[in-house]
Amino acid sequence: MDVKTLRTFLLIKGLLLALLGLIFVVWPGKVASIIAFYVGILMLFGGIVSFFYTYRLSKISGFKFWSYLVPFTAIAGGFIFLIWPEQTLSLFALVIGAWVLLEGLQQLRLSGENRYGRRPGGWMIIMGLLSLMIGIFILTRPFELVKLLTVFYGILMLISGIFMIYSGIGSRE
Repeated sequence: MDVKTLRTFLLIKGLLLALLGLIFVVWPGKVASIIAFYVGILMLFGGIVSFFYTYRLSKISGFKFWSYLVPFTAIAGGFIFLIWPEQTLSLFALVIGAWVLLEGLQQLRLSGENRYGRRPGGWMIIMGLLSLMIGIFILTRPFELVKLLTVFYGILMLISGIFMIYSGIGSRE
């Protein structure tokens, strides 16, 4: 690839990435819902294809109810994502929030134990309390976590796009 083609490629890719990152930062809730919707479409169509593939195999090898478990689960999951995209993402965030909360409780419990002749120290208490606060925040506002992660990813795309644009402008021979 010659230098001019590389510069053009970096400029176009950088502009598109920066624009996409900006969209993620400005409209995080909408972007997350759209992504969930498209995941639902992929799951739905993947489940339908899997269902017909399983049906054809069952004609050869005989019907097995458990063989249809994956296609039906994918189809049902696809419908759930399509009908309730924000709620589905919130449910996922709730699972993460519960995990973070339980991790905080575990850290606080371990901070009081005396292992190998010494206690873990104050850092374990600080991390436990921090995990508890974050877990409670996520459990009370799960979709906020989804939006926060979308903004974070958008910032990364924006920075990456800016660096690509700079590399495309600055790479001269």
